[in-house]
Amino acid sequence: MSRVETIAGALKGIVEIIVTLPKHVEVTTKASGDTGAKEVTCFDISVHDSDRGRLLGKAGANMRALRVLLNSAAYVVGARYRVTCDGDSHEDQL
Repeated sequence: MSRVETIAGALKGIVEIIVTLPKHVEVTTKASGDTGAKEVTCFDISVHDSDRGRLLGKAGANMRALRVLLNSAAYVVGARYRVTCDGDSHEDQL
């Protein structure tokens, strides 16, 4: 199992705890080049429409927390990660 698959699995497990319909959680990954020619791995989280607010959290707090976790993992391995979700307007780069 690769590092990206491990992180995607952990991210899915965390999101399943947050939402009320965990069977609808999907985490997809996509690698892309950044403007600085450094590879960025994007983790896209998909949840049921009724759980979107729970995933984002009050004022985006839950998504910020997920980004902090991914930022920490990226720092340890020297990679760049980005996390987005359906309807997330804050696609911060980590």
